[in-house]
Amino acid sequence: MNYSYQIIAKNTYNTSVRNFSLSDTLSSNLNFVSVSGAVTGNGTATTVIYSTDGTTWSNSAPVSGTTFYVAVDDPNTDGLQKGSLAPNAQLTMTVTVNIK
Repeated sequence: MNYSYQIIAKNTYNTSVRNFSLSDTLSSNLNFVSVSGAVTGNGTATTVIYSTDGTTWSNSAPVSGTTFYVAVDDPNTDGLQKGSLAPNAQLTMTVTVNIK
């Protein structure tokens, strides 16, 4: 049986939070099924990017691993890089697992 949980970050400050990402590392008694990200209220920065090491980013969600990162791509830089979370914006990371 699969179980899903979410990690949700909402920027309640009056300024952007720069280089922002969410991360999670699975317990050894969990099997990874999937991870997804969603962003709302972030202006033109709406592309969600993924990583398993916090350094190398992809437009595609990972299909394996134990540590996962979700961020919003910075539209003002070349390549995929962590961007900012605007005031009142929300970034959600949904992880689906099953128990070993």
